Amino acid sequence: MINCNFNRDEVGKSRYTEADWRAIHVQEMSIYRRVAAAMDAGKGPADTEVQEAIGERYREINERYYTCTPQIFRGLGEMYVADSRFTAFYERMRPGMAEFMRRAMAIYSDSLP
Repeated sequence: MINCNFNRDEVGKSRYTEADWRAIHVQEMSIYRRVAAAMDAGKGPADTEVQEAIGERYREINERYYTCTPQIFRGLGEMYVADSRFTAFYERMRPGMAEFMRRAMAIYSDSLP
């Protein structure tokens, strides 16, 4: 099991302002909306458009939060379906999205060196 504990309050106090957090939220939601739109269009997790959005999320995590190895990123995707809090978040955006994200993140992780 990969431990992906993350305390936004600690990072925020040391690095980000409230305005920064709002901008981060907008960017993250944009990624999720692109994935949901791809799902609505019948695209699969391996589709180039989906993988580009997932890659953006991977880079964002590495740039903003912590060093996210391919293994950690895959584990994060697994948490999206294993932890009901994550699942509920993604399922509110689009039914089936938590599992779709898990699969897309696994595919992306496998493409990394």
